[in-house]
Amino acid sequence: MVFDVSSSLNFVFPEFAVSFSLSSRLAKNSLLGLSLTLCTSLSAACASSSSGPFLTNDLSSIGADDSTSGTLSASGVISPNNGSRYTTYAVKLDAGQVLRVKSSANGFSPALTVFAPDYTPLATTLNQANADSQARLITQAPTAGTYLIVLSSQSAGGSGSFSLETSLLAVQDDVEFPGSAAGYLFQGMSAHPISGVPAASYTLTLEEETLLNISARSTEFDTYLSVLDAENSQLLAENDDAAGRAVSASTNSHILSLFPAGTYNILVNSYQGQGQGAFILDVATESAQLSEKFFFGEPYSGIYGLAPAVHGAASRPGFAFPFTVEEDSAVSLQMEASNFDAYLYLLDSTGRVVAEDDDSAGALNPRIVQQLEAGEYTLVASSIAERPSGPYSLITEFITLDDRTSVAPGDSFSSFILPNDSNLPNRPGVGKVYTLEVEETSQLQIDLSSDAFDTYLVLLDENNQLIEENDDNGQTTDSRINRQLTPGTYKVVVTSFGAASVGQFELQLVKSGPSGQSV
Repeated sequence: MVFDVSSSLNFVFPEFAVSFSLSSRLAKNSLLGLSLTLCTSLSAACASSSSGPFLTNDLSSIGADDSTSGTLSASGVISPNNGSRYTTYAVKLDAGQVLRVKSSANGFSPALTVFAPDYTPLATTLNQANADSQARLITQAPTAGTYLIVLSSQSAGGSGSFSLETSLLAVQDDVEFPGSAAGYLFQGMSAHPISGVPAASYTLTLEEETLLNISARSTEFDTYLSVLDAENSQLLAENDDAAGRAVSASTNSHILSLFPAGTYNILVNSYQGQGQGAFILDVATESAQLSEKFFFGEPYSGIYGLAPAVHGAASRPGFAFPFTVEEDSAVSLQMEASNFDAYLYLLDSTGRVVAEDDDSAGALNPRIVQQLEAGEYTLVASSIAERPSGPYSLITEFITLDDRTSVAPGDSFSSFILPNDSNLPNRPGVGKVYTLEVEETSQLQIDLSSDAFDTYLVLLDENNQLIEENDDNGQTTDSRINRQLTPGTYKVVVTSFGAASVGQFELQLVKSGPSGQSV
């Protein structure tokens, strides 16, 4: 590259042969930007060279930590690629320097492209999805020299005023953990060994098993965090959206897990490799009250670890907790997790899946309520996600079932819907059916409530004909029927909305005042 110092901001460059057709060449008098804006693929083909210089008056200079402003004129240079206006700037960089370029515009959506001294395109925002009035990119200089910044419109016909800002970024290569690191993602940096997208990598060595809280946050892109075994690049943990279900709007990433002694690579990239910009990586040690051993009937607190295994016929990996049922009993098994979608399996002594559940406990937490014969069983704590991380708890208990089949005014009791309670009249699903005898005309209020599921209450006559049904009583998910009943036989159906949930419920029948409907 030769600078013509006799004319202010006039630079002489070799001609480029960098169109989509490798055999085609731009005419000698073509403007620099015509060839530059054709290089949108960032491929090696765009670095083709040719002989013959040409002169352009549309090239300006800008410092590495600088700002300027200008106008894309409606009569300015037009790219044959998409018909957009463009202007070019030269910036001098040393080898290894990381340059951030920002542009804001009025009247058009700006696009930025950076070329190396050998005219290899390093980064671009051309054809970027959801382009708006701002554009930014980050790139690293592979060698010392003069680089080109091309500012254009994302589409044909765009014109208006713009501002352009450049800045050099300090990259932390060595970071001691626990601690924080400020980093950047940009096109052309080292690739993730598994996904192949640009990723920043940090090495962490642990001398002993440690509970680590790892997070990556950015205001400029949707972060994606992964942890690999440094020896074999095995993926151990990963996360896209930080707080998972707790903060659904977050696009930051978070991993909380127990890491055995060893060396790990922590990688930060953008979701699907589509973003770039600044991020903060935080790695902190945590302390937690974890249960040393699982005992049925006692609360258990754990951290979802790095190496879940497949147990028995369960289709998902997880962590196994064996227990013994001494005599035929009903059990309630529940798993709670705030950072991931939990899943439960119940296996018998042969590994057969006796029961499994995803969301019966609400809030994406599973609950299994099951009548079991005496024997050996295994509870498997699992997840819908492939590599979840974070704390979870298990609540297990033997339960006493109320085996009544009929109810009367004045009754108030608690019972459970089990998976095998499936003989509901005139409807699919699971639930309980109770016979109700009314001896004299009376106003009756029937209340159904549950902390385990969204209740649904149905009142039938003795021929299974619908009299009344109720889902939500007021602003609650409980159910209520209040009406006058004449002497006769009725059926009270206790189920859930959708008739698929199991768990504990409370049913109360009270003679009430004169309000309600008669039958």
